[in-house]
Amino acid sequence: MKTDIDIAFITGNHPRHVYFANKIVENFDNSFIAIQEREPHSLKPGDFYNANSLNKDETRLWNIHFDGRKSAEEKWFGDPVLLKNSLTVEAKELYNDKYLSEFKKINPKILISYGCGLIGKETSKVASIANLNFHGGLSPWYKGTATHFWPSYFLEPEFTGVAIHELYTKIDAGPLVHQVSGDLVLGDGVHDLSSRTVHKSIDECIELLKNILKKESYISIPQTKTGKLFVNKDWNVGHLKLIYELFENRVVDWRLNESKPKEIDLYRDNLN
Repeated sequence: MKTDIDIAFITGNHPRHVYFANKIVENFDNSFIAIQEREPHSLKPGDFYNANSLNKDETRLWNIHFDGRKSAEEKWFGDPVLLKNSLTVEAKELYNDKYLSEFKKINPKILISYGCGLIGKETSKVASIANLNFHGGLSPWYKGTATHFWPSYFLEPEFTGVAIHELYTKIDAGPLVHQVSGDLVLGDGVHDLSSRTVHKSIDECIELLKNILKKESYISIPQTKTGKLFVNKDWNVGHLKLIYELFENRVVDWRLNESKPKEIDLYRDNLN
């Protein structure tokens, strides 16, 4: 196994994760990819909820939402075949630092995570230059889970974004290294907006990682603005009624035509 790895990437196994992993392999010859198996990509009611607890209408909304997520990700990321799998990890063991010795062996310059379980305290500081998380949500405003759903639900889809921040003991709260906001495009539903944003953010992250490696340093700023940390129990199928029934999955169109997107001050100094 190679030592002194440039990029160690810990991620999930959904199309967006595999797409990102392959981009890292294509752009960095000296890379290490660790994969965690996630929940089924197209969730059915019984995967997280008792299917009998949902009525017919709720089941219909559930299927529209999660089938739509699968379709949007296939559109934007395809069905990529993983180019490299250096290590397979499990969420509990990752949090308990079970794989620390594996990461110490490769002595990574940069460790970056995306779409995996929480990283253990010791593993989260194993890299020599930067230990980062690619959060699929625009921290500090949207932290935690389902953070590409909540901005549309709260009728501010321009806050669909990505925050790249230092790994930290509190979820999605580490000092900011880079932020990306999604582009609002007429006709985009909640999942196209999400996938478009992640696709754009991956491209920017690749350039960010190249800059950090070249300079062997980066600048970060603390998250000082307030927001909310969303957890799984905050979401239920009833929230889908606003998106799919009241707005017919056209929140972006409403925001562009009937309202006015907020201007967001983003931190992007490390791409200069």
